[in-house]
Amino acid sequence: MPAFTAPGILFLNTWDAPERAFCRRLFAEFHRRGFNRYVEPAAGAFTMPLVAAEAGWLPTEMDCSDVGLYSSIVGKVCAGDPLEDLEVRVDGELVELPDADLSTQGAFLMWKQLLVRTEARPQVDYWLHMVNDLLVYQDWHVARIAERLEGQRKRLAGMRYRPLDIWRHLEEVADDPKTLINANPPTFLKGFERFFDTKGRLTWAEPEYSPWDPYPDTARLHEMMKDKPAMLLYLQQREPGDFTDTPIFGRWLSPGQVVYLNSNRPDEVFEITGGPKIAPKKSGEINPLELPVLPWDYVIRPDSRITLMPVKSSVMDYYRGLWVHRLVATPGSNNVLVLIDGKVAGGIGYGIDSMARPYQPDSKWAEHLILRFAFGAPHDTIRTTRLVTMLAMTQTCGRISLTGSAALYMEVSEGLVTVEYTRHPEIKGLRGLMKLDSRTEHGDGYRLIYAAPWSNATPEDVVLEFLKKEAEWQAKKQPTAA
Repeated sequence: MPAFTAPGILFLNTWDAPERAFCRRLFAEFHRRGFNRYVEPAAGAFTMPLVAAEAGWLPTEMDCSDVGLYSSIVGKVCAGDPLEDLEVRVDGELVELPDADLSTQGAFLMWKQLLVRTEARPQVDYWLHMVNDLLVYQDWHVARIAERLEGQRKRLAGMRYRPLDIWRHLEEVADDPKTLINANPPTFLKGFERFFDTKGRLTWAEPEYSPWDPYPDTARLHEMMKDKPAMLLYLQQREPGDFTDTPIFGRWLSPGQVVYLNSNRPDEVFEITGGPKIAPKKSGEINPLELPVLPWDYVIRPDSRITLMPVKSSVMDYYRGLWVHRLVATPGSNNVLVLIDGKVAGGIGYGIDSMARPYQPDSKWAEHLILRFAFGAPHDTIRTTRLVTMLAMTQTCGRISLTGSAALYMEVSEGLVTVEYTRHPEIKGLRGLMKLDSRTEHGDGYRLIYAAPWSNATPEDVVLEFLKKEAEWQAKKQPTAA
């Protein structure tokens, strides 16, 4: 069986279920009220045109665009347009399409783009195996992708699609009072360009466009559309209260981040919804393990048994609530509990966003994973959080936590980066473990960025080093004789 067994990962979805459900009702009502053209610039994976179809819109009433090759392949297949117009080239040579139906041709181009993207990754065993898998099982991959693509084509056959800059598309349709415009522009500058990066090897008949910069361009969108006859809906991801237009819908996403759905004519939306709607954060279950926690006076010995146990967020939430009395990052899915001699002694959380969805394409941390948190159980004499942090910095711990699709980021990452917000100019608990890279003033304190390369030490080595350093630290704390 091929290693790359989930071609559905190519069909990216940046609209979550609450937003889709909210919009489905609006789409149906606007269509009932006489709107006859659905426009979606920055169409991405065409998730919302599918929602519009569920709400009663015909594909022939849909007009979509984007500036990426991936979206242009999907769009042209759904529109029934020839893919030769895309002029896809690899290393300057025009890619010859197979003699097959349009969905299979599109799947072949998506496979080719994925192959070249993978070949552009670092030359390490994981990526080399992925390249080999894509080549050896080419027919299998193309067939699976074609199945998904054909499913979309059947539901959206007859729509209009063009590779087109969002601003040009908006200029074309902004003055039509029967047009509903729905947009989800990128939330990070050049995030999609980095995701599909082939190091310049793959080129195509790319349209001229300006990369979307969320803050200034969302304000520009607001000014452009606020008095236009067309109805505009658009998503933005911001800090609470930092929205551009009057929100018609909001959903908590993560600490400090809210998804807002805005409109240039919110009053007309409120006639349908009765006012702005909020998708409340669901309180998740907390599930402590049936294990004892580390006693306050427990003696950690050189031969103490260290167990690194991957756990779900519901488990980690319990211990964070028990021992961490300040706001920290959301746990996510890459969490590890640290057990010492069978007793819960701390927790670790990793994140892949710095590599998978970097805020800036040229970020210096694009090859580092995020250490979201590391905390230890309270103890009378030893710094358990320091021990847990040392364990978090080992490749052994990272590989236990980062599995599945996250494993590829683990294998090509160079180390860890973490961000601390504090009133103090440094974090003493990280001294000697991670290097302070930058310090900037933030609110009533500082924003500190620490980083470190991965450690090759085993958990047993870490315990020995920790106990040695802890003994030295304790000795320095003892008052000297007069």
